Amino acid sequence: MINFPNCSDCKKELKGYRQKRCQSCAGKKRMQDISLKKPRLCKVCGKEFLKSWYSLKNWERASFCSSHCHNNQKIPKKCLTCGIIFVKKGEYSLKGWEVVKFCSEKCSDVGISGEKSVHWKDGATELYRAIRVSTQYIKWRKDVFSSCGTKCVFCGETKNLHVDHIKSLKDIIKENSIKTIIEARNTKCLWDINNGRVLCFDCHKLTDTYGVRNNMEAGVMALKSL
Repeated sequence: MINFPNCSDCKKELKGYRQKRCQSCAGKKRMQDISLKKPRLCKVCGKEFLKSWYSLKNWERASFCSSHCHNNQKIPKKCLTCGIIFVKKGEYSLKGWEVVKFCSEKCSDVGISGEKSVHWKDGATELYRAIRVSTQYIKWRKDVFSSCGTKCVFCGETKNLHVDHIKSLKDIIKENSIKTIIEARNTKCLWDINNGRVLCFDCHKLTDTYGVRNNMEAGVMALKSL
C-alpha cells in the first residue's frame, strides 16, 4: 500500500506526493495570502491591481497589471536579416527580449550561417565537406582498407570501423594552403594511403586527430585569445 504524505495544516493524508496541503487548506491559505497582499501600481498604466494567484514572495516583484502592459514595455526591434520591425509579445521576458535579433527561426538560420557565423573560418567547413564527399576521397578510403585490412590496427575490432588520417586533414590543408577542392585534388600528400589507417570508433576517439577533440581545442584557444 502506498503511503502519501500528510497535509501540513490539518494533517490529513494527501492524494499525491507533490501536494503540501489538502484542497480545503490550500483554499484557506490562498485567501489568507490575499488579505496580506497590498495593491500594487502598474508600471505602464498606473492602475492599482491585485492578483490572487501570486505567492506572497512573488507578489513583491509584480510590476504589471496585465500581459498587455507587460508587452508594451518591449521596444520594437529591426530584424537583422529581413529588416522588418517586429515585437514578440508572449514568447520572451523583458530580460530575454534584450538579446533577440531575428523575427523568426528562418531569419535566424540565415543570419547566423556562413560568413555571419561566429565559428566561420574562411569556408573551412565547406572545403572539408567537399573533400570528404569527393570520388577521390572515397577511392582513398577504399585503398586504405585494401592496404590495412578490415580490422582496427590497434585492437583488432572488425565492427564500426573508421579510416583515420595519421597526419590530420586540417594540418595538410593548412600546410599546403589549400583553399579550393581543385587545389585539394592536386595535393598528392592528401591522397597518400600511407597517411591512412583503419581504426574502430573507440580507438579513433583516443587519437589526437579525432575531429571532436580538434574542434574543442580550437574553441579553447579562441576563448584564451579573448
